[in-house]
Amino acid sequence: MKITLIALESVSLAVLLMLLYGSIFEVNRKLIKNRAYTMAVVSSIIAVITDITAWGLNGIPRYSAISFVADLLAFLMGYMMTFFFCIYLIQNIREKRPVPKMHVKCLSMALILSMIFVIAGAFMRRVFYIEDGFYRPGDWYVYTQIFNFLVMIYCLILITANARMLGVHDTVALLSYFIFPAITTFLHIIWPDISLTYVAIMFSELTIYIMLQAEQEADFRVREKALTEASRTDTLTKLQNRRAYDEKKEAIKNLPQVGAIFCDVNGLKYTNDNFGHKAGDELINGFAAILRDHFRYDDIFRISGDEFVILLGGTGEDLYKRRVDDLAKILSSQDIPVAAMGASYGKGEDVLKIINEAEERMYAEKEAFHKKYPDYKGR
Repeated sequence: MKITLIALESVSLAVLLMLLYGSIFEVNRKLIKNRAYTMAVVSSIIAVITDITAWGLNGIPRYSAISFVADLLAFLMGYMMTFFFCIYLIQNIREKRPVPKMHVKCLSMALILSMIFVIAGAFMRRVFYIEDGFYRPGDWYVYTQIFNFLVMIYCLILITANARMLGVHDTVALLSYFIFPAITTFLHIIWPDISLTYVAIMFSELTIYIMLQAEQEADFRVREKALTEASRTDTLTKLQNRRAYDEKKEAIKNLPQVGAIFCDVNGLKYTNDNFGHKAGDELINGFAAILRDHFRYDDIFRISGDEFVILLGGTGEDLYKRRVDDLAKILSSQDIPVAAMGASYGKGEDVLKIINEAEERMYAEKEAFHKKYPDYKGR
């Protein structure tokens, strides 16, 4: 039985270490509740290590001092696990409604007093003692459970009182901290030699991580991604904006082949002045639709009111020329070309030079447009 319990707790330790990794590197640690969860996991890890040590040394007299320290730490970490879970619960509720700060102060005071009681009682051989290398509970042992019992009752009251606000999903996840230990307590009553407390705590913390912590981080990353995309997106055309354009220029500098197409919408000011800004927006969106039909979204950028740039990184020169010709044919087929364009091709290290050449060629085409359509001159 001793070997079986050590093996089970070793598996629990491995799972807890993975939860600790997730808590530190995968979850936003700025939130108090996440730090509380991490500390609960850390407390569980220390408790399991000390309990494995205590079981391993149980019955070996020459290691009685080490057994004493291990058992004492296991007691104290049990308190810490309970305390930090309670803080985690309170912080979850505080996200939706206030919980008086006095609650945390009372919990902290109760924790300190309970730990002092256990430490003093252990040295007085009243909480537990080591005899001939074996662990023996003392006559004060029953009192050591008061803190855990009262805090758990308090937590159950908090959960049930706020169940509707928390929702079924969160309520079930938080109740798991009681469900698994309750099952192992029942088993302990039937088979007194079996103590699976830390295995139960591991299952509870794993359930909370899967149902609350990991989902929280997934939601956080979705929101973060949405904000990042919004900051790189042009509000009118929904194409990429100037910020994304600057990032793309840096990203393609090391590519051997880079092509640029610089476009400027014709007659935007003329349209705004004579037909209103709504018509101007429709003009811009109409040209943006043409670009979307012929190029990948990742390659198109609206860099100012009437200027668009297409950056093609890693595209062969023949394919690049076909893409340029296709766009030129579309624009030339219109009664009045919606935009002027210029193109240039070269190495990624010369991307700025390539873009400038494309812009200069666009201006040359723009000048030809103005000569052909003098009403749009300077507009």
